[in-house]
Amino acid sequence: MQKKYGYLEITCPWTGEVAHVSPRHAARWTGRTLRTAQRWAAGGRISPADLAALRFQALGLLPDDRWHDFRVRGGALVHVDTGECWTPSELRASWVLFQIAAEHRRMIDRKRAPVLELRPGGRLLRRAL
Repeated sequence: MQKKYGYLEITCPWTGEVAHVSPRHAARWTGRTLRTAQRWAAGGRISPADLAALRFQALGLLPDDRWHDFRVRGGALVHVDTGECWTPSELRASWVLFQIAAEHRRMIDRKRAPVLELRPGGRLLRRAL
């Protein structure tokens, strides 16, 4: 006779969203044995690290409370309220833009930033301060 194990109910602490995960998937996602995941399904206590891994895999929750408005879905970072979506390449590009803006701000603070002026006729004149 084979025992029937239920499923693990993984809940989002902020939205109440629920995902049901089989013990087999839980064991694979956390690196634990199938028997351990079956104990969890039977009502055993899940360690915080394993629960974070299950929340990430099942619901796309990031393990830090500061990211509670975001989910990982389909390889992209999605904002829950607005639905905005960023791919890894877009996140890398935005990081580069922030670095360029910070360097420009430092140059302005040192009064060495080039000033760009648009002349009549569409010519661009660049001069230093």
